[in-house]
Amino acid sequence: INSQVGCKACRFIRKYGIWRMDMKIEILGMGCPKCKKLFENAQAAAKELNIQPDITKIEQIDQIVQRGVMTTPALVIDGKVKAAGSVPDVVKIKEFIVKG
Repeated sequence: INSQVGCKACRFIRKYGIWRMDMKIEILGMGCPKCKKLFENAQAAAKELNIQPDITKIEQIDQIVQRGVMTTPALVIDGKVKAAGSVPDVVKIKEFIVKG
């Protein structure tokens, strides 16, 4: 991934004004180290994009399965599963946020 993606993402957000107060990011997982890392990466991505989404950890297995996820950790943005079974880096999470 091009190291300038972050800058392009920031310009895109400024241009199209996609920062929303109602954006919801969920981290699905049982609290393992990978789940914690994904939570940290999501927080860092939001900070770099200068947005303040509602970032929530979902650790109850029944709620994870309800969202159609069978492999954790998983990243859900505005109800859409963006990654499952892996820990996307900060740049990739920023791409998910920007692209919706």
